[in-house]
Amino acid sequence: MDKRRVFADLHLHSSASDGLLSPSELVERLSKFELGAMSLTDHDTTDGLKEAQQAAEKQGIIMIPGIELSTVMESKEAHFLGYNFRMENKELQRELQLFRFSREKRLAAMIGKLNRLGIVISHERICKLAGAGAMGRPHLARAMVEAGYADNVADAFDRYLGRGKLAYVERYRLSPVHAVELIRNSGGTAVMAHPGLADMDEYISTFIKAGLQGLEVFHPAHTPEQVKRYIDTSERHGLIVTGGSDWHGDTCACYASDCSWGLDRQRFNILADYLGRNR
Repeated sequence: MDKRRVFADLHLHSSASDGLLSPSELVERLSKFELGAMSLTDHDTTDGLKEAQQAAEKQGIIMIPGIELSTVMESKEAHFLGYNFRMENKELQRELQLFRFSREKRLAAMIGKLNRLGIVISHERICKLAGAGAMGRPHLARAMVEAGYADNVADAFDRYLGRGKLAYVERYRLSPVHAVELIRNSGGTAVMAHPGLADMDEYISTFIKAGLQGLEVFHPAHTPEQVKRYIDTSERHGLIVTGGSDWHGDTCACYASDCSWGLDRQRFNILADYLGRNR
């Protein structure tokens, strides 16, 4: 990995989904790292974007509206980032309402499964942990850690909440093609998030045909070999390159000169120009 100073972090989560910090608290934390640009990309919701935008303006940080949509294809999970879309788009907001309703039903079902296993977690405690944001598995995992049923969040997922585990319940998800179309139809730019985690490289050409415009190349989970491969793939198919920390506020974000995620100033300028021309 060539050493570079990160200018933009385009994959961030707040308490509007499963992050620990409110949108304004997140921006305040990022301001200490002297970033020039950011994107709040909460899971399946736009609820935190206005607060983040207002906070970013006060800090002099460029804020690109974002979202991360969850999808499933052939039992594999893939996430797609949308940038610079129209938040008020009716088709998009209808789908996000379905996500929220499905998440609430799923959470109740998972609590029921845990209770039958002798693990007593209250819905009220999860509501308090989620605050004004959408409740999800991370909040349930944190409640389990608090109550002594798991050593940490990862342990809760590994034993109970992960796919195929004792308390797992499926929920409503989009197909990858539908997610890309939703982003494009709302005027946004569609990017595949952390493709190295999805293990779906053979479908990238299919997603491109559906309207995919970019790959999240720089991500903490990507190895240097994967970064090189996805840069090559992006250049071969004419895709934009993005990057971000996928930070949820649970560890210390670092933007040192050898950081392996986010975009440097040159790559961000290329992206900003593309977003301006494709709105």
